[in-house]
Amino acid sequence: MPVRPLSEKDFDALLALDASFVTERVWQMQQRSTSQQREISFQLVNLPRPLRVDGLYDALMRRICLNRCHFGWVAEEDGAVQGGLTLEVLPWLNAAWITWLVVAPAWRRRGLGTALLDAAIDQAKALGLQSVQMHLSTKNYPAMRFCNARGLRYCGYAEGMYGNEIMLLFAYRIR
Repeated sequence: MPVRPLSEKDFDALLALDASFVTERVWQMQQRSTSQQREISFQLVNLPRPLRVDGLYDALMRRICLNRCHFGWVAEEDGAVQGGLTLEVLPWLNAAWITWLVVAPAWRRRGLGTALLDAAIDQAKALGLQSVQMHLSTKNYPAMRFCNARGLRYCGYAEGMYGNEIMLLFAYRIR
């Protein structure tokens, strides 16, 4: 898959990509607490019908991701941008953070996301970082499957994100 560094001339094409997804499953968080213990678990729940979820970022937030990223790549097919990834380096954590990954719906499950992720991992390795991390909504089961199939593992969560949702954290450990 042809992947090349992101340039400012790619911004409009990348911003125009449809970041929505459809899922039939979501992760549901359950908490049990006592004064001595806190137990948190996630359970995969089948939905009664497919759920279409719009991209989590509005146009302004996507543009902020593009403007503040340290590195970025786009995937081109048929002479047009069909996907992109932005990466922010967090040296104090010895990690890189994927701030945005998008692939046009017609090009999903065809290797573009993997090619973009590989470029990010290669960059993190070249910088001597220990991990590449990304966050997902509990609704984004397709992206969770993508992460797990490519070696990113669940490593935590944060509440009150994406409006008032739970954000799941995934990390690829660089050896």
